[in-house]
Amino acid sequence: MYGLDVRPHHIKNYLTYSLKRLGVDYIDLYMPARIDLAIPVEETIGAISDMVKAGYVKQISKDKLDHSNSHIPLFSQDNIGKNLSLVESLREIAAEKQITLAQLAVGWILTKGEDIIPLIGARRVSQLQESLISLDVNLSVSNVKRIEQAIPEKEIAGGSFPNMKFRNGVVSKESL
Repeated sequence: MYGLDVRPHHIKNYLTYSLKRLGVDYIDLYMPARIDLAIPVEETIGAISDMVKAGYVKQISKDKLDHSNSHIPLFSQDNIGKNLSLVESLREIAAEKQITLAQLAVGWILTKGEDIIPLIGARRVSQLQESLISLDVNLSVSNVKRIEQAIPEKEIAGGSFPNMKFRNGVVSKESL
């Protein structure tokens, strides 16, 4: 079992652990990675709102909370062979721009609208600094079109998480 519990009363525990681990007093944006559609969204919003009032969170992402978030394609380790061949087609565009594939990917995400915030994972400061270069990547309309033609959404296999089912906020055994 993944040990994932998305019930609203656990949100505060997850936040406390994250703040301690990150060594910060607050976070700018709280975006639940998973929600349980059987739990009223108002309960989840209420729990996060309590953290906003207490000063631990500056903003709440409505992306997951309104249940209507748009899908941005993701790659999965389960389909590495297929995905690697698709990624190879992007190397030419990245080389032309003299940037890494990761910088190209984040640059592309940034073209999707001002309401989109790329979430960048980094274990080292150097990785974060490299990712921040993406903010200065300028992709033209033709660049974006080439990227999306090189990797059509329907060709991307997999997702970032297993397809988990929740029952009363806890990962159901039938998901495993």
